[in-house]
Amino acid sequence: MDDNFDDGVIDPAKWTAAVNTGLTITETAGDLQITLTTAGGFNYVTYSAVTAYPLGTCTARITIVEAPRATPGAECAFCLANLGATPAQLCFDISGGMLASYFKMGTVTDYVTATFDPVAHSHLRFRQDATNVIWETSSDGVAWTLFDARPPPIDLSQVNVELFAGTFMNVTNPGQARYDDLNIE
Repeated sequence: MDDNFDDGVIDPAKWTAAVNTGLTITETAGDLQITLTTAGGFNYVTYSAVTAYPLGTCTARITIVEAPRATPGAECAFCLANLGATPAQLCFDISGGMLASYFKMGTVTDYVTATFDPVAHSHLRFRQDATNVIWETSSDGVAWTLFDARPPPIDLSQVNVELFAGTFMNVTNPGQARYDDLNIE
């Protein structure tokens, strides 16, 4: 699946969206744009691929055009979700000026964290080798740098790509998340 978000239409054949009140999701100026709002509590947009893919035989990558403000409480993420009986996710998360790899099955387990660099980390990719799921970053989408690698804690034979952005506490002017060029191959 490829989606460059250039047609200005959220395609229901490819995506489902869950949107909390006050937040918006649009395809604007060639990007998927999620605009956040000042509000208390958990306020998110979750954008999920309709089709599941086998990570063992493909890669999933995306371009981060813009992340929410580097302030505590605002975040965006690029995830692989196993939507089985017990839903679980492996994610790249950008929150509070940090980039993290994490696993979530009920609770979040952060694996690796580093200061988010909007240039060096503008491209994010998941792939799998014989033993590990691999998180990689790139400044150009061509040369990739290892961010994290570990045995997958979930079955990756059928995972859905998820993009989300929102706030988990009151954040004044949290900004927006903008994604481009999703590619699963």
